[in-house]
Amino acid sequence: MKSKAFLAIACCCCLLLSGCSLLAIRNPQNNSFQEIEYEAPSKPPREEQEQSSLKPTESSTEASESSSEATESSNESSTESSLAPTESSSEATESTGSAESSGSSSESSESSTETSAPTLAVNPPVFAYWADDVLSNYSDYTEFTGDTFTESGRVLIGVMGAVKDFRILALSVDNISDNGDISYYYETLYTQEYMTPDCPIVVRMTFAGSFPNYGFAFTDANGDEYMYALYLSGMDGSVGIEPIK
Repeated sequence: MKSKAFLAIACCCCLLLSGCSLLAIRNPQNNSFQEIEYEAPSKPPREEQEQSSLKPTESSTEASESSSEATESSNESSTESSLAPTESSSEATESTGSAESSGSSSESSESSTETSAPTLAVNPPVFAYWADDVLSNYSDYTEFTGDTFTESGRVLIGVMGAVKDFRILALSVDNISDNGDISYYYETLYTQEYMTPDCPIVVRMTFAGSFPNYGFAFTDANGDEYMYALYLSGMDGSVGIEPIK
């Protein structure tokens, strides 16, 4: 009996697996069959299964794309951040270079000013001529106008050695001693830091009266000051100089 019952159950299972909607169960006691209607569960269409199986893949792809975009954004941000200090560093370098260049230029200018001072002479010889007679011998000179009277002329004054603190003076008689020595009041009309042999000065001036009314002064390498008066020779009308106190 047990073997027949197992056989009947096995038949039922085979029918169920085959998808039949009608079952026949055999009763072993009287060898009769009993039919039972059975509705097999329907399987989902293959397309739905395929779509269902694809959904995780699409979701995974979207997640991967989102991750890639986040990575690219992070790389761009990192690149911009790394470039910013470089630009700032370049600007700082340019600024430093500009400041160093300016400082170097200033130092060069100062050095040029310092080296332009000539080597001074000790009590060098001096001379004075009518400028029209000797000016063609010089390529460079300075000029000062003392007055513009109709009788005025141009006198060139030069030195045989470099001097400093050169001045043009206006003279007036202060005193005449019993020995005929004359002392003068003077007023500085013009001054320049240095005078050199290759650059004399031309003074427009007028010889007026019996006594000199123009002169000049300078300081030599020893710091000694020398003063001279300009006069007009009564013999040949040439320009002459004489030391004064």
